[in-house]
Amino acid sequence: MTKTKTFFQRKGVKLSIRVLITLVLFIVLIYTIGIGNVIDALIHVKFPPLLVAWAFGLFSHYLEASQMKRLMKEADMEISTLRAFLAGSLSALYGLIIPGDSLASVAKWADLSAAVGEKSGVLNSILYRRLMRLMPEIVVGLIAFAIHNPTDNPLIPAILGIVSVLILVISIYFYHPRTGPKINNLMGKVSTSILPKSISSRIEHVLASLESFYVFSWQFHLKMFLRSLMIILVGYVSFYFAAISAGIDLSIIVLLWVKSIILIARQLPISISGLGVRESILVAVLTPFGVVDVAAFSLGIISFTNNIIYGLIGAGYQISLTFGWVKWRSNIKIDGSGVAGSDPSLQNHERE
Repeated sequence: MTKTKTFFQRKGVKLSIRVLITLVLFIVLIYTIGIGNVIDALIHVKFPPLLVAWAFGLFSHYLEASQMKRLMKEADMEISTLRAFLAGSLSALYGLIIPGDSLASVAKWADLSAAVGEKSGVLNSILYRRLMRLMPEIVVGLIAFAIHNPTDNPLIPAILGIVSVLILVISIYFYHPRTGPKINNLMGKVSTSILPKSISSRIEHVLASLESFYVFSWQFHLKMFLRSLMIILVGYVSFYFAAISAGIDLSIIVLLWVKSIILIARQLPISISGLGVRESILVAVLTPFGVVDVAAFSLGIISFTNNIIYGLIGAGYQISLTFGWVKWRSNIKIDGSGVAGSDPSLQNHERE
């Protein structure tokens, strides 16, 4: 009982800190820019490109759901693209109303686990897809920064090019069925020896979750990488039109590495849904390019509206689950041959 109480006390402190950071960042930004300027900028947002940005934002979520379906199918867990899409929207909903990503991730994990009757496999798939999502984003961001090179330092493109190649090579060996397990074990030992237990335990948990995917061929991992690349390219298009709607006219190359910085920063659990952090980064990075701070701030808010729209879909899904209009738990069972069967009652709900 004491351990449980201590656990929730620590969680409460962390959540309070995130709320405080979010409020401080927003108050400082709005005070600096001026609330009147912010309201005026949001009122004069260009609506047609905003609609395009929303459309591509939803399309990227659909592609993510399709990737999750393919990934889980490879692990003998049958799921429809629609169910994966709705599970993601449920996660987006809780990400909007709960400080931190823990409960949001649990909502997605619980929904997909209910659909396939498997818990650990779903968790492993979620972690695998998250890592496979980050890798191409980092590489594309590095390459875009090297091409644009805002520092005017001739060494930067060479250094970033080498780093990009290293990430790709290490990733190839990390996901390869033969070399992957050895690198996985090595990373686990290194993290345990040099990092605090609170951090190394999480790294070991992620590494352990990836072990089940080493039985798959390198062709499968390559396909997952290409799917992730397609998803982030669609996300870049959405971000580009969001910038246009905010009245920002910048090279697409600049927006590529700016969006990559935002995505990487969002992995740091320091605010609610990245609020404040995203806007601060945009203001700091874009103002040297002649973008007024209010426009940069507006771009952050516009980008956040994609999360709101996806979360509203999740709200509709949550209401449907609450009133029993759709099924939460499928009766998938594993027979003696280890083959999963589907519940016919879910065919209308999970038709792609």
